[in-house]
Amino acid sequence: MNSSSKINNPLHTMLLCGILLIPFMSLPVMPSDYRPISVFFLFPVSVFVYLKYIARSKVKKDILILSLFVLFSVVHSLILQPFLTSLRAIVPLLLGFFSYIGINYYFQRTKVITVFNKLTKLFVFIAILGIIEILAMKNLIPYSIKLFIGEVFSGKVSSRIQLITMEGSWAAKIIIFSIPIYVYHYCKNGYFYLSFYILFLLFLLIFSLEGFAILGFALMFRFFPVLIKLLFFKYRLKYYLYGLISVMIIPLLILLVLNTESGYQISRLYKFVDAQSFSKILSLDGSTFIRIVYPALGFFIFWNNPFGVGLGGYAESFNSHISTISIKYSHFEEVVGDIKTVSADPKNLYSKIFSETGIIGVLLFMTFLFLQLRYLKYNINYLPKYKLFFLSNFFLAITCVIQFGSFAYLPFWFAFALNSAVYFKFRKGLDI
Repeated sequence: MNSSSKINNPLHTMLLCGILLIPFMSLPVMPSDYRPISVFFLFPVSVFVYLKYIARSKVKKDILILSLFVLFSVVHSLILQPFLTSLRAIVPLLLGFFSYIGINYYFQRTKVITVFNKLTKLFVFIAILGIIEILAMKNLIPYSIKLFIGEVFSGKVSSRIQLITMEGSWAAKIIIFSIPIYVYHYCKNGYFYLSFYILFLLFLLIFSLEGFAILGFALMFRFFPVLIKLLFFKYRLKYYLYGLISVMIIPLLILLVLNTESGYQISRLYKFVDAQSFSKILSLDGSTFIRIVYPALGFFIFWNNPFGVGLGGYAESFNSHISTISIKYSHFEEVVGDIKTVSADPKNLYSKIFSETGIIGVLLFMTFLFLQLRYLKYNINYLPKYKLFFLSNFFLAITCVIQFGSFAYLPFWFAFALNSAVYFKFRKGLDI
C-alpha cells in the first residue's frame, strides 16, 4: 500500500460512515424533524475533496453546474432576504451540495457491491426491527420494546410502524431508499433477498400517502412508454382484459377491507371515500392539504415572482398567497402554526427551487438533471444487465423529493452521485 492510500484511508472511512448512516434520519442529534447525522461525516471530507478538485482544475461538469447553481442561489438570497433568513436556508443547500461531492468521490474509488452489501445488512436489521414493532403492536411481546426502539432511534414514539425514524412517513422513506439497492442485487443475482419482501410488506402496513406518491410517480415515469402504447392499442387483447379485470376487482377489495378492518389506515381511506370532491378531501385531511397545497403555492409564487423570492423567502410569500385559496384550513393546527410563526416550507424540492431561485436557478438545476439523464443513458448502454437498477435509482431520485422541500435530503444526492460516479468509472473502462 502506498503512502497516498494510507493518507486517504481515514477520509474514505469517514465517507463510508456517512453513507451507511443515511437511513438514520431521526437520531436525536439536532433540533429538527429531519436529522441527517451523515452530514457530520460527509461535509468536512467533501469540502476537502472539493478544494482539491479546484486546486487541480479537475472539477467535472456535473459539479461545475451544481457549483454555479449554489453560487447563484446564495448571492440571490443574500440580496433579497434578511441575512439570518438566508443563512438558515443556505446551510441545507451547502450540506446537500457537499454531500453529493463526497458520495460521488467515494463511489468513483470503491466498488458499488462493497457499499451495497453493507447497506443490505443494515436493512436486514431495520426489517427485524419492523417485525418486532408489529409483534409489540399486536401485544405478542411487551409494548415497552417498541417504546424503547422509538426512544433510542428518534427520541419519539409513534403509534404506527416507525422503524428507526420518528413516524410512519419517514419509515416509508427509508424503505424507498432501499429499493434500488435491492434491485441491484436482483440484477446481479437474479432474485430478491427475503428482507426486501419483508420491507415491502412493512411499507404497505405503514400506509404512508407520501410513500405511495413517491413510488407511484416513479413507476409512472418508468412505465410511461407502456402507457402510451396502451392508449394506442399496441398490445394484445388479453392484456386489456387483464387490466379490465383488475379495475373491477380492486374496488371490491377496497370495500372488503373497509367493511372488515379498522385503524388509522382505514379511517383515512373512509375520509377519501366519503368526500364528494377533491377540494372536500383537502378540507377534511390536514396531511393531504399540506402535501398538495403547500407545493402548489410554491409554483404560484414562481408565477407571480419569476425571478424568485430568494432562499428562505417561501414562508413569507406563503402567508400572502394562502389567503387567496377557497379551501377551508383554519381547523388544521399545523397550517395555522406555520402561518403564525412564518415557517411554512413547500414540502417539495422542485416547488422550492421554482419559488425561491426563480427562472435562472431552475434553468441551472434542470441542466444538472439533464446531465444526469445523459449519464443514465450511457450507463444503461454500457451495462444493460443493470438497466432496472439504473432506472430505479434515477426515477426514485427524481420523485423522492416531491414531498420533501429541503436541499439536505441525502437520499436525493446519494442517487445522483452514484449515477454520476458509475458514468465516470465506465468512461475510464472500470467495472462498477
